[in-house]
Amino acid sequence: MTKYLLTIFIFIVLYLYSRNLEHFYSNDKQNIKIGIQTVFILKENLPFLEEWIVYHKKIGIDKFYLYDNTGSFHRKNKLKLNKRLMNYDKMIKLNNKEAEEEMNKLKKKYPEIVHVKWQPLDKDNNITYGQIDAIKHYIKNYGNECDYTAFTDLDEIIFLKNENSLTDF
Repeated sequence: MTKYLLTIFIFIVLYLYSRNLEHFYSNDKQNIKIGIQTVFILKENLPFLEEWIVYHKKIGIDKFYLYDNTGSFHRKNKLKLNKRLMNYDKMIKLNNKEAEEEMNKLKKKYPEIVHVKWQPLDKDNNITYGQIDAIKHYIKNYGNECDYTAFTDLDEIIFLKNENSLTDF
């Protein structure tokens, strides 16, 4: 009897395993869900955020996990310079409330956006970037929503050389 149950158990495991592989090797690309996760500062990236979303939608991204790290610039310098040594507060004439309103408009226009306020604090209560922790948070809280996820910055794009979409790739 034990041998019979073990055989059935192995058969079930192999069957489930093969069904899972069929999903990834199947020509039925309709069911594959692709996400993208990024940590960003809203005000700094707002001028090109919609363009970035539209482009990535066209190549097959289904969900956008945008971890808003507004406030993280305070920890390293008082000039509010970003990594390009530019003061975006002087370039972008929106206050934080107006920037948030613009983000809300984008979320209504693109319901596939998941907007996460991401403001982890260090030991001195300064907002940190925390990209690795953001990825861990994504995996724990949203990781089961997509079959594949790209982890990138908002100033980077996914470029497909020979395919029309990520599902083709």
